[in-house]
Amino acid sequence: LEKTELIFRKNVSDRGLFWLVWGILFLSWLPAFLACFPGTYGYDVPIQVAQVFRIGGLTLDACNPLAHTLLVSGFVALGGLLHNYPLGYALFILFQMIIVDTGCAKMIVFLRRKNCKWPLLAMGMLWLMFHPGIQILVVNGTKDVLFGVFLLLFAMDFWDCVERKKPTRGMLIRMGISALLLCLFRNIGTSMVLLLLLLCVLCKQWKKG
Repeated sequence: LEKTELIFRKNVSDRGLFWLVWGILFLSWLPAFLACFPGTYGYDVPIQVAQVFRIGGLTLDACNPLAHTLLVSGFVALGGLLHNYPLGYALFILFQMIIVDTGCAKMIVFLRRKNCKWPLLAMGMLWLMFHPGIQILVVNGTKDVLFGVFLLLFAMDFWDCVERKKPTRGMLIRMGISALLLCLFRNIGTSMVLLLLLLCVLCKQWKKG
């Protein structure tokens, strides 16, 4: 295993691993997308779209994250311009698949940087490729999918900043962007970020004391 690990790290760069994982995951999720085409239109998505298009007397509110409501409705509106609303929703699902795939690929690279061994990475890949829950959610338009990806990205960015102790400007900007997306795509995301910042301040004060 150690020899295989050395070969793996020597011959596969982080960028190469990212694109390898990205391509494999995208191809593995395509059957679910085709089977559920144009995507699962459930949970709060019908209400969110109806609010934007003012169907049934509904009006836009902040019960659901406005960023997600406007994003998915924007793709549906694009479908309307193309005289094919299902196509617009399918484009949204493809966009979501790209975001989820990118987050998962970054996670695999992140874990390798943290010295996670290749057998565990391979098991994680198989889980991401074939777990029914992943297959179902990646083609579902609910807000929780994108929120989950942004939470994952924020967690990795925060870990890097804490581990580095003196993070670079680029690392802080990345963490700020992922924190912003986390807040925009789920109302509870704002509370999570603020609570974490409060804990960081308290820990810093405790160390000084």
